[in-house]
Amino acid sequence: MTEHSYLFEEATWDAEGIFTDAAGNQVPIEGAATINHSADAWTLISTMLLQSEPPLEVENRYIIMPFQDERIETSWTSNHPELGRLEGRFTVIEDTLVSTFASPDGTLYGSEILVQVDADCYENRGLLYQDRQLVSTWAISLTRSAHGLLH
Repeated sequence: MTEHSYLFEEATWDAEGIFTDAAGNQVPIEGAATINHSADAWTLISTMLLQSEPPLEVENRYIIMPFQDERIETSWTSNHPELGRLEGRFTVIEDTLVSTFASPDGTLYGSEILVQVDADCYENRGLLYQDRQLVSTWAISLTRSAHGLLH
């Protein structure tokens, strides 16, 4: 199994990419994701700034159960400020972290992949659906940083 640095190591990651809505409108997105570990849980705090008019900043906090005993999957939860509660799973598949998620009532669902380029760089691609209709997609590069872009 590939040794992953994202999630598995405490770090801050700079994020830059493109956010696309269901109509195909694209806006640049930038931000940072910070991962901290405790014995009980890993915390991922993500702050993203959509360069729309007006700009929109979204902060999200994920609580991730640490991977146990060589297992390749674990669970996570988030109370997203715009989307509400989301529940998901991370699965490790070679050089890729796959996240699948849904709201408790199943109306919102999606997935994202994080492909490891090297220990300091990941390519992230994701999508979100609501009631079987595409809401958005994103394509983001994550680069390990001592300080996030928004700090």
